[in-house]
Amino acid sequence: MMRIAVVLLSCALLCQAVFAASISDVKLIGDGFASPALSDLTCTQSGYIQDKPGIPGIRVENGPPAGTLCDISAGTVLTDANGNRYIQLPSSGYTAKGMASARPVGMPPSAIGGSDRNFVLGTNAGQRGTTGKTGINNVGLYVRTWGDVSYVDPSTFVLSDGAGASVRCTGAASPNWRKAVVTGTIELYKDPASGDYMPALRVASVDVLAPSESVTAPTVSGPTSVAVEAVAWFGAAATDEHRHGVEYRYDWGDGTSSGWTKSRIWHSWKTVGTKSIVVTARSLGHPEVTAVSEPFRVEVCDAVVRTWQPVGGPRNALITCFTFGSGGIVYGNTHDQGICRSTDDGVHWANLGWYGDGSVVTADERIFMVQSHVTLRSDDDGASWVSLGNMGTTLSGDSAGRLYSSGYKSLWVSADCGDHWTVATTPAGVTYWNDIAADASGVVFAATNAGVYRSFDGGLTWLPANNGLGSVYCKCLAVVGDTVYVGTSLYGIFRSINGGNSWTASSSGLPASANIVRLKSDTAGRLFAADSNEVLYRSTDGGATWGPVNGLSVACFGVSPSGALLLSKSSGVLRSMDGGDTLTLAEYGPFGGKVNGLAVDTIGRVYAAGGCIYRTADKGLTWGSLNITGAVATSPSGLLFAAAADKIYRSSDDGATWTACADGLPGGSLYNSYSVAVSPSGTLFASRIHTPAAYVYLHYLYRSTDNGNSWSIVVPEDSGSISLPVWNSARQLFISRSGVVYRSDDDGVTWLRKDSGIPSNLSINTISVSPAGQLYASLLSASSYAQYVFVSTDCGESWTQVGGAAKMPWAFNSDGDMFASDGSGVYRSTDGLVWTAFSDGLVTTRVNRLLLDADGYLYAATDDLGLFRTTTTTLR
Repeated sequence: MMRIAVVLLSCALLCQAVFAASISDVKLIGDGFASPALSDLTCTQSGYIQDKPGIPGIRVENGPPAGTLCDISAGTVLTDANGNRYIQLPSSGYTAKGMASARPVGMPPSAIGGSDRNFVLGTNAGQRGTTGKTGINNVGLYVRTWGDVSYVDPSTFVLSDGAGASVRCTGAASPNWRKAVVTGTIELYKDPASGDYMPALRVASVDVLAPSESVTAPTVSGPTSVAVEAVAWFGAAATDEHRHGVEYRYDWGDGTSSGWTKSRIWHSWKTVGTKSIVVTARSLGHPEVTAVSEPFRVEVCDAVVRTWQPVGGPRNALITCFTFGSGGIVYGNTHDQGICRSTDDGVHWANLGWYGDGSVVTADERIFMVQSHVTLRSDDDGASWVSLGNMGTTLSGDSAGRLYSSGYKSLWVSADCGDHWTVATTPAGVTYWNDIAADASGVVFAATNAGVYRSFDGGLTWLPANNGLGSVYCKCLAVVGDTVYVGTSLYGIFRSINGGNSWTASSSGLPASANIVRLKSDTAGRLFAADSNEVLYRSTDGGATWGPVNGLSVACFGVSPSGALLLSKSSGVLRSMDGGDTLTLAEYGPFGGKVNGLAVDTIGRVYAAGGCIYRTADKGLTWGSLNITGAVATSPSGLLFAAAADKIYRSSDDGATWTACADGLPGGSLYNSYSVAVSPSGTLFASRIHTPAAYVYLHYLYRSTDNGNSWSIVVPEDSGSISLPVWNSARQLFISRSGVVYRSDDDGVTWLRKDSGIPSNLSINTISVSPAGQLYASLLSASSYAQYVFVSTDCGESWTQVGGAAKMPWAFNSDGDMFASDGSGVYRSTDGLVWTAFSDGLVTTRVNRLLLDADGYLYAATDDLGLFRTTTTTLR
């Protein structure tokens, strides 16, 4: 019977070979059989012919060139290794009859390929389709398609539609292509790994739609002087034109370089001298596209005192882990703003300017953290750091003071605060050391990917302790007295009351297949657990039963030695002293993101606007919120004013309550924004920007002599910018309006133009006044965008250009020193002509404001990393 079937099939195929009248019929012929002669064919591209527009064609070997109208003689039908049918013609197997052109069929990548068409396995008769795909088979069709380009090699690229469909294209390729329209013939490609048949395209032509990728040269930021062997952090900023993201590699100028990284990175030098850091940036979407920075020079010396330090807490920074030290000290590592610390058990927080991977560990009053596999230690409360060596990616400690550095299949142990490390014996099957804890007797437990392991020699050797547990994936541990708890992936929580000899399930009240990622206990014996869905659970009966805590969803949590429960959310840190029943929001200052306002009042308190307005009376150590947003100004009488998006607010009780100042002052947040200033006489000025239509900005200046109860307009509608006034010791006021300087001698009632000596082609951006009465103006050329600085020593009557490498001074101390920022850092000068860098410890160059307090401490508000303050007074 089998032999008869084969004979019948062969006969059928032979008949098809004899009577085939079209390319579609030819494809029904099995491999090795003859194809008939065909006439009036169009060669769509080199190697492919079609007989009807919009109908799939077939590849021919020894065929005519593209654009030929031809007849072909009889040949042999075959199939290539990728499943594509073709006709093998003899030499001179075609007759050219003239020229012909074919119009490609437009279709997206998702439509290319289709299912099998009359395909017979074994003979390859018909046409195989793409694996797992439905729809009409269009292999051999001449098409035009479009999409995003992913470079593979010089002769291959992938075209995708952004929704999951992609086509492998064979033809000349460039790594600089981003989007393209591709014309060619549909083929199949057999994936060598999976054996699947994938949609492909033999390329005839490519129209590149998007320009070449480019990355801007990176700008390097970091300290310009460091102590030898001290750790210093550096950052870089570059932009990928097509927003693929950028990563960086640092050449440290000492014969070493970093790997590729997207975050800030540290380095230390072993010799003194000038070091030049050069950073290479590359596109994450196209790693072959790179750009190189200018050299960033760092003076490495024997000792150094940082000029700047960050102040404030982690505003809008998500803390990913808590670590508790002694005396109420808590460390929190944020996702993108570095490490912060609380010295009062989580009530107030301040950023430290350190950047590490994972948790901070304390032992013997020393601080430890990891960055890029390197373990760091500070013996001076974070002022300087030393490297302990390249080990694991995760650092932890136990109650006995031992340190553990874990990596893939590896564990290092130190019993002397990191001076010496011993490589522990890793049991077979253990690849991840997820958590380590010790009980009161000194037995050490480890939660691993292969269950719980136990060590009786301080973590050097390990034995399995999985009776009743099995070799399940364990993520976290908690030791409470003589009881050990372990959180598992998908199996909830287990408990051991005999030192790990046996385990019993302890998951009543938890979801089925709970994936427990954190376990902690407090001083009252309560247990807390968080699952992978960030839901917080609590047990008050030793783990016998569990229940959710107030429906809380948390990124992470921790419990301090005093019993304070700290919960990390995107809105900040929540703190509870009763196990989560009642919660308070921790206080933290204007750190993180943009700080867009600074002010100081008559008693020396500093105000900073960073989303909310905060105030400090201890130079940034602690901050309190004034519960209002906007820019801030203080009056000589002690009143506070806040300029929000829609109106001006006033407080007469030191910020406890606020009242809107609306009479005569237009409101409405949709069209208005305000800023505010108070002159020495107590007169209030409000600058208003009104936007009545898209891209239309009208500027106004208002004045109030009764603390905002009523307002009069000083400068009417102006399409140019109007600044808030600054003043000298004679109480003369100065503003810039539409790029011109004006002065008022009557507290803002009338204004006189004062720009003698300033070229007409220059427009004023900002004005500042020194304590000696000198006026400085920053000017911009409308044609060349060049920046200039002019000075006036006669209250604006005449102006002269400042020579040398002039910078626009923003702040002046009582010694006559002036301070400026120009986008590359902060600078200091004693004469306005010669400027020296003043940025050590300032880890960003994006400074938007400078403020000096009464004691000469300088504050810098930044666009990206919050608020910084000099470590010492600027007064000599």
